[in-house]
Amino acid sequence: MQGLVYPSLPQGAVKTALCGDNADAVKLLSGHGIDVITIDSNKRLPKPVCSHADMLCCHLSEDIIFSYSKSAEDAVQKSGIECIVPDIVPQPIYPYDIALNCAVVGKYLVANLNYACGELLAAAQKLGLELINVKQDYARCSIAIIDENSVITADKNIAAKLREKGIDVLLIRPGHINLPGYGYGFIGGTCGKIAEDKILFFGNPDLHPDGSSIRRFIESKGISVIAADGQLFDFGGFMPIKVTY
Repeated sequence: MQGLVYPSLPQGAVKTALCGDNADAVKLLSGHGIDVITIDSNKRLPKPVCSHADMLCCHLSEDIIFSYSKSAEDAVQKSGIECIVPDIVPQPIYPYDIALNCAVVGKYLVANLNYACGELLAAAQKLGLELINVKQDYARCSIAIIDENSVITADKNIAAKLREKGIDVLLIRPGHINLPGYGYGFIGGTCGKIAEDKILFFGNPDLHPDGSSIRRFIESKGISVIAADGQLFDFGGFMPIKVTY
């Protein structure tokens, strides 16, 4: 039996996921039995992140995804999910590159509301999500979603805003995550859940200076850490969209 996924929170084994066209990331996911829908890079975005799923898409609800990519639209909709291509056109300069970089954390949508896509924000409110405005423009990149009430971030403002809502937050130090073209990447772009009780990292979180805290926090939630080799690498993450029960 198959079902759709609430954003970032699969309730079974992930069968299908969206990912950018990073060959190593696709291989990693495929190795765990996941069918990958690859999202084409968008050359309007800055080159280092033009293939990042968290820059190209926002998974808003079980059956709604916002995406710049018309090429992914058919494949997504065949999975029973509405794919909305917004009118906004991304630009390769900040802050006009972050319109879809929004994170659904439980019943909240976390974003810099000054620059997030207006169509997306309106849809979020229609769905009953509460909007949380943060200073960090790359909100989805910055948040590793562990469960509906638990996240990891290196951003102090995001941590403070989510703690106000009762979310359990592990605040780690920034940096120590590879992202070629930038000084460092973000924790949210290194990982994603491949089952209700499993989270997959591109790289080994134990090699992060806060690695023991990261592992302890995740495992305290009843979730197993599955790690690839090497330092954590920000590939833009992936979006589980279908599971098998």
